[in-house]
Amino acid sequence: MEKRTSLHSALRSLIFEIAGLDSVIRATCQAEVVHEIIIIVSFIPVVFSLWVGALPVFIITSFGAAVCDLVFVVLQRYNRPRLIRLREAKNKIGESQSRNAKAGLSKKL
Repeated sequence: MEKRTSLHSALRSLIFEIAGLDSVIRATCQAEVVHEIIIIVSFIPVVFSLWVGALPVFIITSFGAAVCDLVFVVLQRYNRPRLIRLREAKNKIGESQSRNAKAGLSKKL
């Protein structure tokens, strides 16, 4: 279990280093909008059931597709505030480190 956790944290930090935290947050916003659009579009086949028949089948499959995409919308909404808090914490750490570095530099001068 420990090996899996360390691999997971290493991958997560690599993603943040490559993409940057701001672009990951932006990507969660974009993914949420896309999945919301897909939820709406998933009910279009119900209109075609008028010509084909089998209305219950179209409703069930459309509802199933909407629920599957709703899971991703919920995940994006759950993760985004956590990512924003992480970004703010990293900014505070960066500010305090730069303040400490400036204070250390002024003491040397």
